Amino acid sequence: MQDVANKPVPKDRLDSFADGVFGFAMTLLVVNLDLPEDFTPAGATELTDALLDLGDTFLVYVITFVVLGSFWIGRAQANAPVTASVPLVWTFLAHLFFVTLMPFSVVLIARYEFAPAIWAYGGNMIFLALTAMSIRLVSARDGGSQFRVRDGTGYLLLIASAILSAAIAAFNVDYAMAAYLINLAPFLLANGSRE
Repeated sequence: MQDVANKPVPKDRLDSFADGVFGFAMTLLVVNLDLPEDFTPAGATELTDALLDLGDTFLVYVITFVVLGSFWIGRAQANAPVTASVPLVWTFLAHLFFVTLMPFSVVLIARYEFAPAIWAYGGNMIFLALTAMSIRLVSARDGGSQFRVRDGTGYLLLIASAILSAAIAAFNVDYAMAAYLINLAPFLLANGSRE
């Protein structure tokens, strides 16, 4: 076991594994969009009301899907080495651990509208961001380049939004998830500056 844990891994093998984990975790998210088994609407209005009641859960699903999608897209690196160093492999595995916890975090929020559910979700987001930054740091070190602060600004914004969400949840759970919308700011500002 010790010898295997200290050998570099072909980068394409690590990428394939990561793609599978991201795909599976993102697919599991949709399981939380569910109406109760015993729900039998009497008409279109009752069904519409029940679907609208899923709005908060749907918002959490969309936020989580977009965040995981962003992390998956961000994994692509130009001039990536053919093999991944042992520290990079373990950093990737730590990151994927938190990716696989995201569906559970979404279940917490979908079932329990309490501050601790928001805090668990936020903690998961913070560790996703920290492990993603660690991947960037180790990759830069392995590639002989410098980690640039701007490479981590998106992660820092996600951490800030998770902390803001947790603070809001302490006072009002209903608005806590809206804090994650600040992660759209870089996209909106970039599009606004092009016009």
